[in-house]
Amino acid sequence: MNTNKLTYTVPLVIYGIFRYLYVIYRSDSDGGPTEVVLIDKSIISIVLLWALLVIRLIYGEINLINYYCINIKQNIILYYINNN
Repeated sequence: MNTNKLTYTVPLVIYGIFRYLYVIYRSDSDGGPTEVVLIDKSIISIVLLWALLVIRLIYGEINLINYYCINIKQNIILYYINNN
């Protein structure tokens, strides 16, 4: 796993922090941080986007076309080996 690309997620984290501070200072309610995070749609979407980006950066691209092509080639080779 290559995790040196996680610095690409810094802008999302910074936006999430500033959005949280904006919501806290803008609202008049004395709600806890959990309540604020779970109510604000922008923060929820940033957290989900951040999680998807981290998974993508850590595990990389899953290329199903190459996976299936390799399996088909292996099956063809095994078929010719078994029938000759």
